[in-house]
Amino acid sequence: MIKVFVWNRRGVGSNRFLRVYKEYRRKYRPSIVILVEPKISGTRAEDVIKELGFDQNLVLDAVGFAGGIWVVWDSSLVTITEVDRASQFLHVRVRYGQVQWLLTAIYASPALVQRRDLWNSIRDLAEGITEPWMLAGDFNSILQPADKLGGAPFDAARARDFRIAC
Repeated sequence: MIKVFVWNRRGVGSNRFLRVYKEYRRKYRPSIVILVEPKISGTRAEDVIKELGFDQNLVLDAVGFAGGIWVVWDSSLVTITEVDRASQFLHVRVRYGQVQWLLTAIYASPALVQRRDLWNSIRDLAEGITEPWMLAGDFNSILQPADKLGGAPFDAARARDFRIAC
């Protein structure tokens, strides 16, 4: 069985993160890990990625301290091939034995205009997809008031945009 672990960590550079991550990895044994909003890039990101314990990765760098997506995996279990990328997503094909499917790792911008660009991109991707497809990550949107706790009030118009896109 393939296991995908998706985590919005809002920063992955700390020793505490690595300790907790390694415990989760030992306990759940994922084949693929997606980290969104790592908030680091460059050499520091490369160092942390090595600590994650996988032999393959695709990285969409954070811009400053905003966003970013890392997909890491064990190539002895799965094969991942990049299909497309943009500022808010990595779109890949996953092959596990004879089974293949699509995976889109997402970090949606907190800015509404940019998030709408993502929704349009998702709709464009969806038009040609006929195989299983998983979208995972941080959409920075919710579908209903029960999906949130605290913070800004629920915005029905934004939820509608999200629902239409997905």
